[in-house]
Amino acid sequence: MPDIPYPPVNGGRLDYYYQLVLLHYLGAQVHVIYCYNNVQDINIGADELSKLCKDNYSFSRNKDIFHAVHPTIPYYALSNKPSSKEINRLHDFIINYCIDIDILIIEQPHVFEIAKLVIKWLNKKTTIIYRMQNIEHLFFQDLFKTTAWTNPRKYLYLLEMFRMAKYERKVIERADKIVCVSQKETSYVKKINPQAKVSWLPVMYRPNEDRIITLSKDEMIEFNLLKERLANKKIVLFTSSFVGGFNVQATRWFINEVFPLIQERLPNVIFMFGGFYADKYFSNIMNDSLYVFSKVKSVKPYIAIADLNVILTTSEAGAKLKLMEAIFYYKKTVSTPEGVYGSGLEDCVPNTNDPTIFAEYCIEILNGNMEFSAVWKKYDELYNTENIKNKVKQLLLSRD
Repeated sequence: MPDIPYPPVNGGRLDYYYQLVLLHYLGAQVHVIYCYNNVQDINIGADELSKLCKDNYSFSRNKDIFHAVHPTIPYYALSNKPSSKEINRLHDFIINYCIDIDILIIEQPHVFEIAKLVIKWLNKKTTIIYRMQNIEHLFFQDLFKTTAWTNPRKYLYLLEMFRMAKYERKVIERADKIVCVSQKETSYVKKINPQAKVSWLPVMYRPNEDRIITLSKDEMIEFNLLKERLANKKIVLFTSSFVGGFNVQATRWFINEVFPLIQERLPNVIFMFGGFYADKYFSNIMNDSLYVFSKVKSVKPYIAIADLNVILTTSEAGAKLKLMEAIFYYKKTVSTPEGVYGSGLEDCVPNTNDPTIFAEYCIEILNGNMEFSAVWKKYDELYNTENIKNKVKQLLLSRD
């Protein structure tokens, strides 16, 4: 895995964590290998990972600036390649604990340098499953397009886009089975590797948990503070990671072109938004109707108090966990088309890139005039936990 799966403090980690929960539920003996940035997280997550995994191996990500100029290997893949010392340790781990594994799951192309080593050391023919969160080079293409020319990251994203286009193909070609979290990306994969078994596997969000939001003591304190501060306000919520400028352009589009149209009709509305690095990009625009938050321990109090969720993105890559999160908790949602792309919910969740229509959808929901029963029903059909469990079980056990 390209990150530590616990604690699940962001969308990626949450996804990794629930994969382990699912595999544990199905009785699989899991040996997980992951990279980390913060060694403190290992201590926090140790007990939980020991419950879900038979063994786990971790090593620090190497963010050497020279990795950015490698001619063929993407920076984010090379940063996850073990050092010479780590390779020896990893080899011992594989030989001692994992030599006879039946299945190797590659989570994103970012860990392919690790996977190539593991495949070389294994004792027998192992089924290789590539779990594809999105078409990675298109993800970097969107980051390149939406990042300011003055930001040095823009040029890294451009290089990464070109390198990843070729590199990701190698991962796809190496896999026996490929699962995509976006319905729309299966056809792309089949063209590259027609021999592989390719399937759509929806993201599983909070399996076996109550779909009514329950708050801890600390979360309830935060909820009550928000309730007092925002009394008698209609609240529109957007949560995202803004690391590297991701979704900044889409958020500014909503603030500048959509939100004023909503305010004209509903003066008591507030746009509450935030997530990692939100303060870096938006702290200077806070006012009575724009509420920015960042570095919070939990977003659940914010979800609980919101009257409407919006999904704001220009990227079609993958499935948006924030969309699943909102609908899981029965929160009415309006999205850009890219936010619902590949989710199977495109035809029932209101979505548009037209500011006037987007604002009208929001106003209708905030006034209580839009029915969402079709959305809840479709979500229950596609993202039913038991159905996903059965699909994963079949994926693991089938020989074809």
